[in-house]
Amino acid sequence: MNTTKLLIQFQKKYTSLSSEYDDIFTLSRKRIHLCRETLLMMRKVVLKNSFTSPSEEITFFKHIKQGPLSSLLFNKFLARLEWHCPKASIKKQEVYLKKELVRCDDFFLEHIDFGQYIQIDATHLDELYFTRKANENPQFELQFSEIYDLEFNTPRDLLLAKFSAFKKLIKHIHNRLVELPSKFYREYLSKSHLVWTGNKVDLIELIYALHSVGAVKGGRIEIRELASSFETLFNINLGNYYRKFIEIRGRKIDRTKFLDSLKDNLLQRMDETDN
Repeated sequence: MNTTKLLIQFQKKYTSLSSEYDDIFTLSRKRIHLCRETLLMMRKVVLKNSFTSPSEEITFFKHIKQGPLSSLLFNKFLARLEWHCPKASIKKQEVYLKKELVRCDDFFLEHIDFGQYIQIDATHLDELYFTRKANENPQFELQFSEIYDLEFNTPRDLLLAKFSAFKKLIKHIHNRLVELPSKFYREYLSKSHLVWTGNKVDLIELIYALHSVGAVKGGRIEIRELASSFETLFNINLGNYYRKFIEIRGRKIDRTKFLDSLKDNLLQRMDETDN
């Protein structure tokens, strides 16, 4: 099996995990395990089969390996961010998240030359940055992992992965800051006294329907946030609603059973009122 196939398999499994786990810590843990597993398999392939040319080696370390490696770093950064984020004070959460953004900026400033090299899609130093030949006479300070595994690292593949991971982390932090006030008041201040007395599956069907037509926030809302709002509003724990939605999709008949029932009952009520 070649490394390209391993990357494709990794990407499919990585994406599917998002539909199976809604808890951010469980999801990060599962993703980290998948990343490590994929990197180990890639390492075996690389050590068993020699690259046919420097360009092939550069392609692997600059592109293929970056998939699981950058995802591994991002999920580690993400888990750390969420574990250390204050829980009770909205102001402290905001201060903490903004400090993390500064920390990300400091990283990019520290490595500004390499960042510019990547941003302009330069290639003239690729053989120096992304082949293991450079490890024979290193011109750079060795990265920590390279001290123990020079056969599966190059002078800059880990640094490139960090660039990608920090960019994803910045996007996550920006999203957290945008949703922070509503999320805080939803979780700590505005507990509803309403109780959902129907089936959980029916509510999940309704949530996905509203999300599909963009009826909330003009469609600029993640299914996780929408589901969480309904859980708070109706004092209910929907559990793994991603998996439940998969079950709804798998229905042979009446795929929109609850929505059809809503329509039928509303029409009946209108008819009765008219009469």
